[in-house]
Amino acid sequence: MLPVANRLKKDEDFRQVASGGRYVYSPYFTLKYLPNKLEFSRFGFVISTKIDKRATVRNRLKRQIREVIRLKLAKIPAGYDIMLVPKKQALTLDYQQLNDALGSLFGQARM
Repeated sequence: MLPVANRLKKDEDFRQVASGGRYVYSPYFTLKYLPNKLEFSRFGFVISTKIDKRATVRNRLKRQIREVIRLKLAKIPAGYDIMLVPKKQALTLDYQQLNDALGSLFGQARM
């Protein structure tokens, strides 16, 4: 589980990242990020019903993404609000492929 300080929680924060942030795309994810004035990065995940209608499938994907982010937290630079939006193809990935895909996505964003 991500520490509470590293979570985006407010709708306003999500809206700011979505409207004013920069985007990086991959076949599996869209990464939106915006610098914040904090000493740590915050993460939010948006997994819509377009991914899968079943909540259990969406929640499993969200838990896996959270765990990958938690393990990479020390390597991700501080001072960003980051929103991850998985695409339907992300469901085909196992945990290691998910880890690699997120690593390359952060590399594209130069994080």
